[in-house]
Amino acid sequence: MARKITEKLTKKEIEKLLNKQTNVILDAVDERLLKQQKYIDYRFSLLEKRLEKVEIRLNQKIALLVTTLDKFLKRLY
Repeated sequence: MARKITEKLTKKEIEKLLNKQTNVILDAVDERLLKQQKYIDYRFSLLEKRLEKVEIRLNQKIALLVTTLDKFLKRLY
């Protein structure tokens, strides 16, 4: 489909070229969005791990506090 610059393109040929161009652009956008989604998923997984560690530490501290309060209250009675 090599043509000289001076030759005119038909409407169908222009549509085909635009369709190809649109597909290339959409594929590139899809690829970029997929990379971003993978990065976001990775960051969220890191955040979830950190939150789990914080939750474990918090639960341990609460358990220690409850134990300390129990011991204190037992001494009062």
